[in-house]
Amino acid sequence: MDDVVDTVQVESPLVALTEAAFQGVRVPILLNRTVTIAGSPMLPERPSLFLFAKHKVELQPGVTLSLSNLVIQYTVSDMPSRVGASAPRL
Repeated sequence: MDDVVDTVQVESPLVALTEAAFQGVRVPILLNRTVTIAGSPMLPERPSLFLFAKHKVELQPGVTLSLSNLVIQYTVSDMPSRVGASAPRL
């Protein structure tokens, strides 16, 4: 990604980030600035973002990655199963 880009506009109704999408790319991508990924307001519905890859972006200290006007359909997670865990107390 270009070092001056701070906003990425998604203009496709569906984006699938798979492991194959990162072939030939040095990962993790070290993100050293705040970036927003936003769905285009010109689309009739919010675009769907499928996240099938993991460990691809590493945020540096103080950096925020924001997702706006998108529907996240699927994610891969390293979080252990919370089956049987109690709900957090407020």
